Amino acid sequence: MLIVACLIYGWTNKVEKPPCCRQKPLFSTNRGEIKIIFLFLHPVKQLLRCVKTVLAPACLLVLALLVLCGRASAADISKYDSLIEKCRSWTSDRIIAAGDGYKRQGDNEKALVMYMMVCERVKPRMSDADVEACALAHLKTGDIYYEGGNYSRALLFYVDGLKVSERGSGRPYSAVFYKNMGNVYCSFEDYEFGMSLYKKGVECGKEVGDNETVYKIYHNLAAANIYTGDIKSARRYYSELRNTPHTSTAVSRFMDGYTHGFVLKGEGKSAEAVSIFKRLAARAVADGLGPRYECSAYKEVYDAYGKMGNGDSMFVYLNLCNQLAEKSGLQHMFVDDFKSLADFYERKGDSRKALAMRLKYYAVKDSVLDLRELDMVRNQHFLYETEKVQREISELQRAEEQRTQVIKHQRAIIACVTVGIVLVLLLLLYVYRQKCRLDENYRSLFSLNRQLAAGHKLSDDRNKAGTPQAQPVPPESPATATDGKNDDTKYRGSSLNDGLRDRLASAIADAMDNGTEFCRPDFSLEALARLVGSNSSYVSQTINAVYGKNFSNFVNEYRVRLACRKLADIERYGNITIRGVGESVGYSSYGTFIKVFKNITGMPPSLYQKMVFEEAEKVSRGDIADD
Repeated sequence: MLIVACLIYGWTNKVEKPPCCRQKPLFSTNRGEIKIIFLFLHPVKQLLRCVKTVLAPACLLVLALLVLCGRASAADISKYDSLIEKCRSWTSDRIIAAGDGYKRQGDNEKALVMYMMVCERVKPRMSDADVEACALAHLKTGDIYYEGGNYSRALLFYVDGLKVSERGSGRPYSAVFYKNMGNVYCSFEDYEFGMSLYKKGVECGKEVGDNETVYKIYHNLAAANIYTGDIKSARRYYSELRNTPHTSTAVSRFMDGYTHGFVLKGEGKSAEAVSIFKRLAARAVADGLGPRYECSAYKEVYDAYGKMGNGDSMFVYLNLCNQLAEKSGLQHMFVDDFKSLADFYERKGDSRKALAMRLKYYAVKDSVLDLRELDMVRNQHFLYETEKVQREISELQRAEEQRTQVIKHQRAIIACVTVGIVLVLLLLLYVYRQKCRLDENYRSLFSLNRQLAAGHKLSDDRNKAGTPQAQPVPPESPATATDGKNDDTKYRGSSLNDGLRDRLASAIADAMDNGTEFCRPDFSLEALARLVGSNSSYVSQTINAVYGKNFSNFVNEYRVRLACRKLADIERYGNITIRGVGESVGYSSYGTFIKVFKNITGMPPSLYQKMVFEEAEKVSRGDIADD
């Protein structure tokens, strides 16, 4: 009966429920324990603040609701206990995936249970995979708290998650942690420290190649500089984000326009900004981005109208933003709407509505911006940064100690070096003798390759191994005709007879010996088939049977032998680089040309060219006769 009476009294007097009594995230951690706190069990200090602005009957109603909620919390706790017990043996990735599923369903409570189970798996020693999973769990937990307006709690998980992330070799999600921590500090209007975290996030993101996060941080840096009045820096960061590679999505396109309009508004171009933000509001609805983006666009529209002195238009969009934010539970993100509405009603002379809006503003702001809790987390963050500096100092000290140890062992090192020099000299002598032998072998190869290049036709190589035993494949199966393998079953059933094969071999030899089509980079089996008026299957079979080679090796030999002739022709090609020679015979890749040349000739093209020059020099001196 007391509850009913309070409800009637509150309704007749239009007493609104304090914003601080609205739903808050349910879960918190303390020394490794998961505590499940029911929806309306908000800190008592928040209720005390609300007493100042709400009548006594409304406070009695809140207390009654707390009693009712307290009765239900035991069942919820047992429910989550069973859920935790069920998932305890799962892998971290599976638990996170389950949490993602709950979050997509709108059940943030169970999602938090899942994420925080992984958060509790932080150990002194972890693999990189475990570090990544725990860091991701901290990030997702912090995001839920942030989206729910519990910024201080979100910051706590971001700080802890950053600690975990920096233990991994790849620092997973470190740039994202810096970005989100900067968002929290900027929400508390600590723009200077927030921007310092943004800049750390940019450095970290560039270091690990996380361009997507760097792109998002540039958005935030531009906005933060607008708030601090540094329009020049805001414009610079807007240019930076446009030059940062990223995936184009509906959200990214919205943010591009949003930041552009934000910069224009900061530059005093309110009319242009209004036009941009109106289009963005419509785009947010059309692309299904959600009320958060639509409210953001409305907020900038009414703010720009306010700067232009258009109060009526300002009120229209201010009211749209406020109504949509309240309907979607986003009051904490647009808390300034209440203040703007209070100012508007005051200017209109409606003191009653102005007071109501101002009370809402202070209540929501106090519930969201808990400065004392923020100071606690800020101190924790400061201690962590201090510990990092101390670790760096310790590492420097260890490095100095190691350097001292190196100096102490210098005499021993000098002795070892002396012995090493003697051994190196002996090794050099051995290498020199081996080099002489190798040079002799290379000269033999050079002479042989000169002879082969002079008689460049491959017709002499035909059937050196005797008559091939492999039978070609039928023309209807060209897919197997290009593998170049001497398989007895490869060409079974082919209609290519010996006579046709000989005629085709002669045509192939004529096309290759008397043409330069094979020097084209895109020269293919099909192209050769067109030159000889046949099909690729017959051509492949013929090359395989007659020359004992596949098409690739067949063409490579022609190309390399032509390259040898060009390298030997100093008068015509002496000024052309080896790369140019390779390109002229059909190799677009310099590395491929060197590899193929060496495989066929047994020596790299640079050595071949060097020996050509040496031989030409000997001829000019008269040391050897010119053939």
